[in-house]
Amino acid sequence: MTQPTDQPREPAPRIATDETGFPAPPHVPTGSHNDLGEPDPPEEHGRVGYGRFGKYTPFGLALVIIAVLIAIGISQAQGDDGGEATIAPPETPQVGGIAPDFTLTRFDGSTVTLSSLRGSVVVVNFWASWCSPCREEIPELVAVEGTVAPDGSPVRVIGVGMTPDDDADARRMAVDLGIDYSVGRDLGGQGPGRGPIQTSFDIADYYYPATVFVAPDGTISDIHYGQMDDEMIAGYVDDAVGEA
Repeated sequence: MTQPTDQPREPAPRIATDETGFPAPPHVPTGSHNDLGEPDPPEEHGRVGYGRFGKYTPFGLALVIIAVLIAIGISQAQGDDGGEATIAPPETPQVGGIAPDFTLTRFDGSTVTLSSLRGSVVVVNFWASWCSPCREEIPELVAVEGTVAPDGSPVRVIGVGMTPDDDADARRMAVDLGIDYSVGRDLGGQGPGRGPIQTSFDIADYYYPATVFVAPDGTISDIHYGQMDDEMIAGYVDDAVGEA
């Protein structure tokens, strides 16, 4: 009988245990597999344009860029101080043309018609009682009423109060500022916010004061939006008679 020889015996496989000492569950590979049993390629993360929504990325970026541009535009329109947007006054194509005729009822009940003042430089001033620049400008218009232009033409002023103004406030302001030129309110028209005289001259809403300078021949020589001082008024009067 053959005696067994001493052969080294292979060690028994070691069973992995968890922290409690019990055998750990077998490893199960994660991820999906295709029909051949091969794992699908891993999904890339952390980069724009990958993942299940990758095809929507360019569209999303375009929306973000558009939103940013709109926000910048709004911010610039509001100005550096965050106040209301500053809008340029509208174009005035009627400069050089015949001024539209109108009749204004003065606060005292009498009337004045623009065409009746032909031969004079007429300063048609649009104003409102709540308008601080209007209040500051009116004394300069009081001073120019009844003066004479460089060519000898008389200078006349017509104050056209805005339709939305409160009548009592407008009348009180005229008295307080000592207005002695023709003054009244632009009443009538098709709506409560814009009178027929303002409409005929195409004066922008709430751009007060606004002033139209009419030459002695009845043509519009200039239209000014905003407050004026005495030198500016004198310059426009000179323009109206060709003395610039």
